[in-house]
Amino acid sequence: VDMPLAIRQITGKQKTKHKVPTYFECDNLLYPVKLSLEQSSSEITAIHKSARIEGKTLIDMTGGFGVDSFFFSSKFDKVIYVERQKELCELARHNFDVLNRKNIKVINDSAEKILEETDKVDWIFLDPARRTETGKKKSVLLSDCEPNVAELAEELLAKSDNVMIKLSP
Repeated sequence: VDMPLAIRQITGKQKTKHKVPTYFECDNLLYPVKLSLEQSSSEITAIHKSARIEGKTLIDMTGGFGVDSFFFSSKFDKVIYVERQKELCELARHNFDVLNRKNIKVINDSAEKILEETDKVDWIFLDPARRTETGKKKSVLLSDCEPNVAELAEELLAKSDNVMIKLSP
């Protein structure tokens, strides 16, 4: 038995009970490391965001654990989940399959590269990481977030008339 993986799965399942009940109810999901789970959206906030938008195609440029992409997928014909961490992409691909969300395409790449290569879409969503490289201190400037949305602003607006960026106070 891979004990670190088993502990991560047990802990992840427990943490989603109240944070993401839909995920908690699914027995075959895989859970990420603690920081990725902590940074993921709650179900209530993902539903709140998805209730305000709809269309044919949305790109989630900062996919993470995939909670936002999952809830956006009920409002869009196609959701493109983009994440630079390979392990999170593998987890998301597995979880979307288990959750029967066939309209989500998983891409392991940077937001910057995908933005460069993409055609115009209905919506772009970003939830930039607001922590320093150590993961302990929170960034407060847009220019310190990953990806740097201030730097990408013109390109974001060239690729979609609708851009949603989740930022913390």
